[in-house]
Amino acid sequence: MKTAHTDLHFEVAGKGPPVALLHSGLSDSESWDEVVPTLAVAHQVIRYDARGFGRSPDPVADYDVLDDLAGVLAATGVESAHLVGNSMGAAVARVAAIERPELVRSLTLVGPGYREPEPPPESVARLERWRAATSAGEVEVALQAAAELWIAGDAQLGRARRVLERRRPDGPSARPPADTAHAVENIKVPTLVIAGAQDDPWVLGASRVLAERIPGARLVLIEGARHHPQEDRPEEFAAALLEFLGGIT
Repeated sequence: MKTAHTDLHFEVAGKGPPVALLHSGLSDSESWDEVVPTLAVAHQVIRYDARGFGRSPDPVADYDVLDDLAGVLAATGVESAHLVGNSMGAAVARVAAIERPELVRSLTLVGPGYREPEPPPESVARLERWRAATSAGEVEVALQAAAELWIAGDAQLGRARRVLERRRPDGPSARPPADTAHAVENIKVPTLVIAGAQDDPWVLGASRVLAERIPGARLVLIEGARHHPQEDRPEEFAAALLEFLGGIT
C-alpha cells in the first residue's frame, strides 16, 4: 500500500493500540509474518519495507529513515506507535525515541547493536569477513558470513540473498543520524530489550548494556533463537511482547 504520505510499501492488520514493526538489514517486512496474526488480535499492527528493501522503491537520493517512519505512521492515520525494531530496525527505533519522541509510545529493541561492549575476537573476525564480502559484492561469501552471525533457516537465507543482490554500495544512502548513543539514558518511554539466547555474543552484550542504560528497561532472552527471534521462536516472542505491551498504561 502506498499513499500521498509515503512511497514505501506497508501493510496494516488488526485494530487497537498501534504497533509498528521495523525489520532488520538482512530482511524485509515478511520477517514478521509469524507474529502478526497474534499481535493483531488486540493491536493495529503496522509493518513496512524500509527504502531499498522488499517491495519498497530504491532510494533516488540520500534520505532520512526517521522521515520514512513518520511518513508510514501518517499514512496509517496514527501520530505515534509502540515501536518494535529488529537489528537495523532497532537502531531506527532507538534513535526515534531520542530525536522524534512524539512518534514513540514504547520501545522494543530486538537483537540490537550498540557501541558497547567491544565485540569479542570471534565476532570481530566474522564482521570483517562480512564487510569485506559485501564491499566486494561477493554474495555467496557474504551469505556464509551472515549465516555465522545472524541468519538461520531457508526463509531468512532467501530474504538475505534478495537484500544482498539488490544492494548498491555506491548508491544513495540513509543520512547518518546524529550520534545519539550517549543519550540512551534520556529515553523516557517504557522499553523492552529482546535477544535470542543463541545470537552472536556481541549482540548479547549490547542487549545487556542497553537494558542497563535505558531507564526502567528490562531484558528478555529467548532460548533457541538467534538474531531474528520473531522467526526462530514466534510464539515465545509474541508472548514476551504482548506481556510488555499489556503492562503499559
